[in-house]
Amino acid sequence: MRSGAIEHSSRRGVGSRGCGWHAGEVRRHPSAARCECQEGDCGYDSERFCRGCQSRGTLVVWTEAAALVMPGEEERELLLRVGDFARAHSVDVIAAYVVPASQEKTLPYQNVYRWFGPDGAVHQEYWKHHPAPGEPIVAGHGPLGAVDASFGRGSGAICYDYDYPAMALEHARLGVDIVGLPSSDWRGIDPLHAQMASLGAIAGGFSLVRSTRSGLSAIIDPHGRTRGWHSSFEGGAPILIAEVPRHHLNTVYASVGDVLVYMCMALLIALVGWGSISPKWRGEKRRSDLR
Repeated sequence: MRSGAIEHSSRRGVGSRGCGWHAGEVRRHPSAARCECQEGDCGYDSERFCRGCQSRGTLVVWTEAAALVMPGEEERELLLRVGDFARAHSVDVIAAYVVPASQEKTLPYQNVYRWFGPDGAVHQEYWKHHPAPGEPIVAGHGPLGAVDASFGRGSGAICYDYDYPAMALEHARLGVDIVGLPSSDWRGIDPLHAQMASLGAIAGGFSLVRSTRSGLSAIIDPHGRTRGWHSSFEGGAPILIAEVPRHHLNTVYASVGDVLVYMCMALLIALVGWGSISPKWRGEKRRSDLR
């Protein structure tokens, strides 16, 4: 069975500075196991989310900057609690948070996520590669990676990273089944920003779990179909559950990349050039014929 969910949770005290997070799940099959997550535990106060934690193969995705912690003891405490949660419920967790680069000042900061496996260990560390204009972060560099999780092959990025098609292309060539995308928007770009990210899922042939603070959260399948969505501006129940495929689709874009785009650009330049040269050439030819 293929299923997934995004949950919008109220701010709770996960780290010492609190944590507001949405969660996305990818479940392989239901289970009769009882969820022990109580109100105030693990940062959740929703029974519905707990019911979703009853099977192995669950991916929990936080929003971008879901927690602010100071480097050192605060950060270690947060990561310890998230690891305990992942291990206790046998789930994968993409825990996205911000941490100042030093104890002395809050700027610049690191916009990061840690991918925890069901064993409670960190399987992937990721720094946001592309800061939004004016965002004072320490940008990450280097190639992307993938995690072989119980639900399939997964990876992630953070919000504005997916404004760059090269990120989705790299995920596609990694053969990932699901990409978790912690995000943070505002009214002016909602829902356009989520729709932009969905193009990466279509081009790359993978499902996208976009968990968003102050905007549209959505689960998108490889065909671009929205399996579930919820806007934080519309109120209502803060939990969204939807089914999502777990299998990668091979696409032309993954093989050829932006070659077609460059070919179209070259053709356009050639047509513009021909259009500017042709009238002059025809005029010279007409004068030559008149002689």
